[in-house]
Amino acid sequence: MSALPSFEPPQQRSRRISSKVVRSPLKTATVEIPKSAPTAPRKQLKPNPAYAHRRQGLEAATKLVTYSTLSVFGAIALFGSIGYNYSQRNKLQHLETALQAAKIRTEQVDSNFIRAFDPQAQVSVMQENSYKVAPDRLQIYLVAPTAKPAVPIAQSKPARSAD
Repeated sequence: MSALPSFEPPQQRSRRISSKVVRSPLKTATVEIPKSAPTAPRKQLKPNPAYAHRRQGLEAATKLVTYSTLSVFGAIALFGSIGYNYSQRNKLQHLETALQAAKIRTEQVDSNFIRAFDPQAQVSVMQENSYKVAPDRLQIYLVAPTAKPAVPIAQSKPARSAD
């Protein structure tokens, strides 16, 4: 029990009162908080017929601006995608041309590769790629003796001076 008595004011109106205990480190007190009285339902406002046309006009103008903006952005995106499609078609055509050229080069290299390892075409391949006439014969090269330089090597380099 508390040493201090709690004073409660007399109830003058018929309201519901709830009590709330507030505790602090110094003392404990009971505070009564009155609940608000139920409010009467608000009266619904009737729409003014004079403003109905304004409201409809504002709604139509808002929709018109919104849909026009969306249409403009859609048209911009469409034109951008048409340009992108055109550039991609050009790139594809360039790649197809390069692919055809690569196929032709591959066929040539493949035929040369098969021919290079063909035993019956060995002599003709050897004649095309070297000076050999036959695989079992060696080519003899005559090499001229090296000529002596006109200036002696010792004199070509400047002598270092001992400083």
